[in-house]
Amino acid sequence: MLFKHLLTNTILFLTSVAAIPNPNTEKNGVEARDGDGFATDHLVVRGRCGNDAYMKHGNCFCRHSDKKWDGKRCICSHGRDWDWREKRCKCSHDRDWDWREKRCKCSHGRDWDWREKKCKCSNGRHWDWREKKCKCPH
Repeated sequence: MLFKHLLTNTILFLTSVAAIPNPNTEKNGVEARDGDGFATDHLVVRGRCGNDAYMKHGNCFCRHSDKKWDGKRCICSHGRDWDWREKRCKCSHDRDWDWREKRCKCSHGRDWDWREKKCKCSNGRHWDWREKKCKCPH
């Protein structure tokens, strides 16, 4: 029993000493090589595309066709937002997609207010919920 403990401690001690790095050794690192065994200096480090994109020919492409790669992540284009329930880019904040202009537009003659992030009536008019249009105040 004593011999077993002595042998186990000796093996553990020797492996832990061998695992300590030695700064005086020559450079024996791993080199990148191609299939023929020659060193390749032309290898490039590829970036990560994230979970919603994939790499193809050195570029990132989004898995969803509605999204575009902006250099960091996949985003919806033309001011649209990602709808997680429907799994597609949609206009939000009571806006509709205009196919001619290829952008989100407010419906019923309203204008987009960037500060408040909603569609508002312009020129002092107010929104009439019953008639669903902008009306002048009385």
